[in-house]
Amino acid sequence: MNEVTILRHALLIDCTGREPQEDMAVVVEGQRIADVVAAGRVTVSAGATVIDCRGHTLMPGLTDANVHICAVDVNILEQHRWYPPSLLVAK
Repeated sequence: MNEVTILRHALLIDCTGREPQEDMAVVVEGQRIADVVAAGRVTVSAGATVIDCRGHTLMPGLTDANVHICAVDVNILEQHRWYPPSLLVAK
């Protein structure tokens, strides 16, 4: 069974464009978000770790989407010396 962590009483920014929501709870099972509900509606299961996030903001589900499209070699600053531009584009 996955470990359950409940982050509650947080200001939630869900990054959908909606206004931030106050006094919310995020339920995490293992390494995945299982539920997002109002803090007063969350069910705390036996053995769950509960973290009071009063005064804090949560932005669950953010992903590091940083990518360097032209980084085809470990040393991206020097790769232009070793590869012609046409090969960089192809890679």
